[in-house]
Amino acid sequence: MQNTLTPEQRTAFLDWTKDMQIAIRNNVMEQMKSAEHNLDSLAQVEGKGEGDVSLTIDLPAKRILHEESEKMGKKIPFVLISEDTGVSTYPIGIPEEDCMARVIVDPMDGSRESAYNKSSSYVLTGVAPNKGANTMLSDIEVAVQTEIPTTKQYRADIMYAVKGDAPVIEEWDVLKGEWIKNKYITPSGEKTIENGFAPFVNYFRGGSVYIAQVREELFQTVLGDLKEGVADVFDEQYIASAGHMARLMLGQYRFVADLRPWTERILAAQGKSLGLCAHPYDVCTKSIAEAAGIIITDLKGKELDAPLDTSTNVGWVGYPNKHIRRQVEPVLLEILERQLRKYIHS
Repeated sequence: MQNTLTPEQRTAFLDWTKDMQIAIRNNVMEQMKSAEHNLDSLAQVEGKGEGDVSLTIDLPAKRILHEESEKMGKKIPFVLISEDTGVSTYPIGIPEEDCMARVIVDPMDGSRESAYNKSSSYVLTGVAPNKGANTMLSDIEVAVQTEIPTTKQYRADIMYAVKGDAPVIEEWDVLKGEWIKNKYITPSGEKTIENGFAPFVNYFRGGSVYIAQVREELFQTVLGDLKEGVADVFDEQYIASAGHMARLMLGQYRFVADLRPWTERILAAQGKSLGLCAHPYDVCTKSIAEAAGIIITDLKGKELDAPLDTSTNVGWVGYPNKHIRRQVEPVLLEILERQLRKYIHS
């Protein structure tokens, strides 16, 4: 075990991660092209992993991840944490305490988006020094997020950040497999959510009614009464945490809130189950956004952190700048606390 990765280790993991993610991206795009007349075939449930269900489209990505991990493990021993198999070590069988790093991976965040060739999904990887089971998201020193675009899109991004360096977005021509240029990460500089996208994650049944109540009260408090014929804030349900983070980085979102663990507490008090929350592998590339100045918090307004595992339920809020945080956060936290008291103690 070690407290930090060496510069050489960071570079090695960055290069390996980019190559592995590009291999997954190319494979998934080939699947989408082959199944363009039968998209349902890629959305079949194949089984339940450590974190989420696996669809047909997920299977080759997971195979590539483990094949590439075997190669990398011969160079630098590491612990792999993935939503598919949980915790494993490379070289296979090496004790965890002999590994230099812990690598958390989501081979496809947004599988359903790609299964239906609807929107981009993402391959996510965070690399931290191996501090045992106590290794946290905040320990991640290399983070890489590769876009898997639809087959109608020929440009796609690879975003990454290495601790101590500026974040990078590489734009690639996925048809030619060539780097085009580096783009600037440009979060919104607006000081209000008004006239912008400000989504609340609300994908599934169960807690959706409670999230809708928070959403409506927050917008009413922050923006005031609706005006006839005017739309003053916009929603988008992108079924991938990485998609939301990417849109914060690209200046397309003014605010994002994933309140699912909060609704889980309300439902648990009623003897009900929520279903699915985000897990640490879904937000393991948050350090890219943070390096660009984006503010990512937990549901109490503190820095988002969690152990590198496949089971911890994660809620998060993203603000592109301090101005929007000042506009929204006090209202949001007050509503969450008050509503929680109402439903749990009523």
